[in-house]
Amino acid sequence: MANRVSGHVDENGRECTRCRQYKSRENFAKSGAYAGFKNGIPSWCKECTNHFGKERRRNDPNVNIRARESHRRTRMAALIAYGGDPPHCACCGEAELKFLAIDHINGGGTAHARELGGSSLIVHWLKRHGYPAGFQVLCHNCNTAKGHYGQCPHQECREMVDETQRKYCQ
Repeated sequence: MANRVSGHVDENGRECTRCRQYKSRENFAKSGAYAGFKNGIPSWCKECTNHFGKERRRNDPNVNIRARESHRRTRMAALIAYGGDPPHCACCGEAELKFLAIDHINGGGTAHARELGGSSLIVHWLKRHGYPAGFQVLCHNCNTAKGHYGQCPHQECREMVDETQRKYCQ
């Protein structure tokens, strides 16, 4: 292994660019957020990443505040891109930001979140991919109902043709 090129990557693993040790794939994060890296493997191994993160948090007390603020701005941009300005639920019209979520129109949100390494990373993925079609803003109630029952009760009410049935949906 002494003849490896710096940062060498192959199907079995890669050299960590921080500690300069060749390590197998299992020693690197599996998050879909790293899909742009060589063979989908990040540059730093888990050990170096964890060590750097702990050092950074210890030496910079504002790092978590800045990360939270950055995530809030990215989330807001995604909500505006899919839910208008100001953003609102496409089903019931709810506009309270704390209640709003990004919905995969054709399903698959859970699998997508798992692939990315967490549901909060979806807004960053959307930004990186230029806010592609196939997503909408729903409130958590409508999104949960859609996931559990196939459609939201608000949608069921809109589809009722009989006015007497509709009065029970109010």
